[in-house]
Amino acid sequence: MSRAGVRGRRMFAAATSAAALLAAAVGTVVLSPSAHAAGEQVNIWLTTTSDGGGRTVTRGLQQQAAIAFGPAGGSANQTITVNENARYQTFEGGGASITDTTAYLFRGGPISAATRDAVMRRLFSPTDGIGLSFVRNPIGASDLSRPGNVSLGDTCCNLNDFGANGYDTNVRLLTQQAKSLNPALRVKGVPWSAPGWMKDNGRMDQMGWLKFEYYPMYAQYFVKYVQSYQSAGIPVDYVSVQNEPNCCQAGNPTAMNYPGMSWNSSGLVEFTKNHLFPAFRAAGINTKVLVHDWNYGDYGQIGQGILADAAIRNDPSSAVSRGTGTSATRPWARRCATRTRTCASSPPSTPAVRGSATSTTTTSTTSSTTRVTGAAAW
Repeated sequence: MSRAGVRGRRMFAAATSAAALLAAAVGTVVLSPSAHAAGEQVNIWLTTTSDGGGRTVTRGLQQQAAIAFGPAGGSANQTITVNENARYQTFEGGGASITDTTAYLFRGGPISAATRDAVMRRLFSPTDGIGLSFVRNPIGASDLSRPGNVSLGDTCCNLNDFGANGYDTNVRLLTQQAKSLNPALRVKGVPWSAPGWMKDNGRMDQMGWLKFEYYPMYAQYFVKYVQSYQSAGIPVDYVSVQNEPNCCQAGNPTAMNYPGMSWNSSGLVEFTKNHLFPAFRAAGINTKVLVHDWNYGDYGQIGQGILADAAIRNDPSSAVSRGTGTSATRPWARRCATRTRTCASSPPSTPAVRGSATSTTTTSTTSSTTRVTGAAAW
């Protein structure tokens, strides 16, 4: 995934672009006469931009006239087909990320508290806004951070100063505000890189690998992150071990200038199974570890090898994710229900875009674990 693509799909970094993350599908929606959803009202919020990069907002989260599901016919040119007898993954939520730049702008930066509160309400409130229900927050610096690559434990060679630099404080406070606006919010944390002193290149950017001797300490880094949110009253529902481990190689030199870290499937299996899972259990943490939550195109190279490990696949701390990208090309080797841990090896026979007949229609590109009650194409 390119840096521009990441920015366009996954983050909100400023008030002027925060509203551009979600756009509702506009048009007449039609179902067959026998569908149970017929007659249900669909509420629509529309965001449009005047440039291809999505940076100049011309309409931000403007509520449109409601429409209703109805029988086929008329002038409708869009169709949603719902098969209520087919069940797939549980849909956990849709949303975006709260990054360092978001935190800076919204808390102490150029954006007033009143504007911040209004934007947060429109984004996260289920009654006064669009009800975002999932955040995928960076653990430390990411490609949408202010200059300087900062982790949550910058001092070698222990974690005694974890969080002391205050880098994550405002991200956590915004997440706390989002959770208060939408108590159903799911929270996920994911690092772009381990602290530089844990890596073989000594820095957070330019990729590099986590040194094996720091695998146990890096697991404790995750423990401390989850505990810091728990102490603020924010349960962390999910973590994943790494954001896009193959994103930033020599062939993509610009991307190597922001935090990143290399992994292969055997390293991810070793760290997750023998270090992270035990560390969470020892600390009494029930946060789920999402497996392969990034780009579908990496599945054959990395994700497949992780899921081939039965201990990873069947551990109660593990969860299998659809991914953060928008490609529909990922081989669907397994589909698992996070809560029940039941899996099937056959691919779904439904269209690549899936949804359920809910009262609000939005689009989102955040990661999620899904049980879909219908298949939608529009």
